[in-house]
Amino acid sequence: MSKIMLVDGNSIANRAFYALPPLSNSKGIYTNAIVGFMNMFFRFYEMEKPDLIRVAFDLKAPTFRHIAYKEYKGQRKAMPDELSMQMPIIKELLGLMNVPIMQMEGFEADDLIGTMAKAYEQKGYDVSIVSGDRDLLQVTTDKICVVMPKTKAGHTEVERYYENDVIEKVKQRVNGNICLNSNANVDERSFSGREKEASADISRPSPEFLCKRCYIHSQWNQDPT
Repeated sequence: MSKIMLVDGNSIANRAFYALPPLSNSKGIYTNAIVGFMNMFFRFYEMEKPDLIRVAFDLKAPTFRHIAYKEYKGQRKAMPDELSMQMPIIKELLGLMNVPIMQMEGFEADDLIGTMAKAYEQKGYDVSIVSGDRDLLQVTTDKICVVMPKTKAGHTEVERYYENDVIEKVKQRVNGNICLNSNANVDERSFSGREKEASADISRPSPEFLCKRCYIHSQWNQDPT
């Protein structure tokens, strides 16, 4: 069985940046995210042994969520300059290794990953998604696995989630999608479409939103090859 590995570039770069102490070269360019990203990339490559690889990145341009809801991720801090200066270098290194990069204005990296995961599953591939973003647990099946790095007691461990693992972990499902705890998600209102204060209740995300989030084939104008 063929396998594709889809990497959430922003998620892994962000984890690498905060996992390592500040490092820089003689020109004053920070390198900790670069070093950490590449170490994790090769680690997961050896672990998953994929036949194909794609790495997805966010772009600075607003997404359809920002257009629909102006306060989307409004409380999230901007990417530190020390990290943003490393992102082009990470992409350049991936290019030198002939690793295809996915990025599209109007969509986030996990939109592209979710779409490609479903497309390749339909083509008969096993799919490994490398990300620390729990949003991607929505697309797990018996063929799509989210491989999630977790730091515990100073050590990085890897947790693997297929659909049954997600059901066991979360214990609740809403219309076939994972529940979101509004206390843990400052953008709950943009998911649910409801103007309400965060509470400890499990809230109901809009099925239409989640569908649009994960299955944007109509917007993806390239055949997944």
